[in-house]
Amino acid sequence: MSRNNARKINTRSNAQLLTNNSTSYLLVETSREAWERLNSSYASSSRSRIISLKSKLTKNPKGTRSVAEFLHEMRSIADELALAQSPIQEEDLIVHILSQLRDEVNNIVAAIKVRESVISFSEFFEKLRLSLFFQMLYIFICKPCLQKKSYI
Repeated sequence: MSRNNARKINTRSNAQLLTNNSTSYLLVETSREAWERLNSSYASSSRSRIISLKSKLTKNPKGTRSVAEFLHEMRSIADELALAQSPIQEEDLIVHILSQLRDEVNNIVAAIKVRESVISFSEFFEKLRLSLFFQMLYIFICKPCLQKKSYI
């Protein structure tokens, strides 16, 4: 790139900064300087966002939401962390999810703990859905039959 073209680009960058009412960035010589200043200015707010997302990941009870809604939100938080340059490992995400669900998934917790390999989020989601399906099946079909001492 020629010096003349580089100056044109830098002039355009400064003009764009002018239109954004960013007075602290008006005195930059190059677009690199402008980027470095912008980056350092927003780094603290990005750090704050990362801390906020990590906190939400650890304290996000399922409540009355469906398991699918809850898992979707947890995955969204993990995706936002990745976008903020602070990705979380899938195994850590699953640990956060299990800690929020607690009693609903005791059987899955035991199975994951004895597993030799790391479980992927999609495989975890499928196993969780199946487990909850069988729990519901037991509660609504098998348990009433056992209480009446009649068998299907």
